[in-house]
Amino acid sequence: MNVLVLNGSPKKKSDTMVLTDAFLRGMQAAAVPGAGAAAVSPVHVEIVNVIEKQVKPCRGCFGCWKTGTGNCVLQDDQN
Repeated sequence: MNVLVLNGSPKKKSDTMVLTDAFLRGMQAAAVPGAGAAAVSPVHVEIVNVIEKQVKPCRGCFGCWKTGTGNCVLQDDQN
């Protein structure tokens, strides 16, 4: 199982992340073999701190359509 956490708080260790960490620990514990019938596949967690990313707003230039790739012409972390 893959889990993506998007942390929108300006603080890496916000109250929300404290709760999220507890939730993730519970998920990982449930994935341990022998945890019973509810056991799931191993958990891979990726945490993205959005505040650290540079994402530029869309200019509406349709460059993504014109190139045919669907990729934005602006170079930022969204690419």
